Amino acid sequence: MHKRHMGLSTIRKFWHKIPFSLSLLHLMGSWAIVEACILFSPQLFTGTSDTALNFLNTIVSCVATILALCISIIMVAIQMTASKYSHRVLDLFIRCPYNISLLVIYFGTIFHCIFLMARIQPGDEGLSASLNQAMSGELLLVICCFFSLFLYSYGVIQLLKPETIIRSIDREYHLCFLQGHDQEALMKVVQISDIAKKAVIDMDAVTGVMSTQRLGAMLRMAPIPKESDEMLINYHQEILQQLLGIAHIAFKERENTISQELLEILLELGTNYAKAGSLKAAGMVVELYSRIISNNLIGQHQFNYIETIVRHIYTIAYEVVASDKDYRDIDEFVLQTFQMLNHVGKQVLDIEVSGASYVARDLLSDTFGELITSIVQHAGPTVPHRVIRELMFEYMKLARLLLAKSEMRDIVQITTWLRNELLPIQEQNTRVQPYLYLFLLLIAVSLYLQRKDIAVVLIRSLGKYFKPEQGLLEQMRLGRMDIRYLFDYANPDPFLLHAYTIWNEYNEFSQMMDSEEHASKEQASTSKREEWNELFQKEASHNR
Repeated sequence: MHKRHMGLSTIRKFWHKIPFSLSLLHLMGSWAIVEACILFSPQLFTGTSDTALNFLNTIVSCVATILALCISIIMVAIQMTASKYSHRVLDLFIRCPYNISLLVIYFGTIFHCIFLMARIQPGDEGLSASLNQAMSGELLLVICCFFSLFLYSYGVIQLLKPETIIRSIDREYHLCFLQGHDQEALMKVVQISDIAKKAVIDMDAVTGVMSTQRLGAMLRMAPIPKESDEMLINYHQEILQQLLGIAHIAFKERENTISQELLEILLELGTNYAKAGSLKAAGMVVELYSRIISNNLIGQHQFNYIETIVRHIYTIAYEVVASDKDYRDIDEFVLQTFQMLNHVGKQVLDIEVSGASYVARDLLSDTFGELITSIVQHAGPTVPHRVIRELMFEYMKLARLLLAKSEMRDIVQITTWLRNELLPIQEQNTRVQPYLYLFLLLIAVSLYLQRKDIAVVLIRSLGKYFKPEQGLLEQMRLGRMDIRYLFDYANPDPFLLHAYTIWNEYNEFSQMMDSEEHASKEQASTSKREEWNELFQKEASHNR
């Protein structure tokens, strides 16, 4: 799939042998402890043979019982941990080097007891020096058994902690990835994803965040795919799908900490893809965002997350525009991204009670303007009218739905955005024209929908500062086939002409109000206002 760094691969192969080395070290160390206790223990036992036999019998039964009970309890704990987190816990327990040291010390103690019981004859008044030495060693071994049990319990408890499990699976993932075993590496991804999902269900935010961060680190470890590298793109897509699965559960359970961490990881990945020019990978992140909104957030009154995701999608689009990719690829990505946002906006308008306010504020105002500005700035002196015009048309598809059901306060957000966007560049005719195209289209659609109040607000917001050009009207009339969808496939010419006329009349009226003396201003105002209002009345009677 892709090249691996040979030096790191060699290190990881060596690291993979360390568990075996640790097991061997524990074996040798525990055996050395047993031998040292037997051979070099001080003279501690001074009893008779009967006392020694009773002592050894008690040791054998107690040590064997404690060992069996300890293993049973630990197996129950492992089974519970495996059912809660991952079946990998059993593998980790089997490979734990503490098992070897515990078994060596305990079995060494038991076998030594049995050996001594075979050598001691009952009824003897005293024991030989060698037997006394062996019995003293047995006393030390019993102490070592209890001490090793304490260390073993601590080691197993550490082993069963979720962060230990996650780190162990993560180490195995790194090894598989660097050796080129991609399918095995993806299995490790699934295991960590399962831990994260169970953590979300159990409201274990710490474990969920840790698992999610490890998945993000796994994606960052993989090279950013090129457009032609389908295998690497599929590899990234598999891990992104696991993140999507976690997101479904996290948003459903309203686990805010994990949900926020997921969104931040996706934003980082999306911007990294965009900066590197990997538009397919960036598109996968945008699509994943869209699916999170559609499947988990729409209808749940979680506008804060929807707003965050929309902002993230726009941020990824900004980075794509600023990349060094061919402008045709950038245009296609931007259009597809805004089409996804349009789909989200339509769902919000259809389902959410206050959806109109959200769409006007977060989809059709400042964020959209920032996208247009980034396209213009990246293009340099020549404004790419084609992609901007297509964006304006996509904008109108959603705006038309908003105009049909919105309240006036929602439209004010759009007019405020347009004023703030256009007034600073009022003298830059080339940059202003696409916005004026959108402005005239908004007025025309408002008139078609019989929303005279919206048309008045739109014209009053900008009509004073910009005089409509006849060429703009002719351009829109020539492209009437592209915008007929906005008028339910009726002829848009009457509404475009009427919008143009109203706009032009208001501009002349405003200019006259500014140029005449105050004494004559009232008379001119009354006269022109009556003429201007008659235009709406004529349109209303025409529609009836």
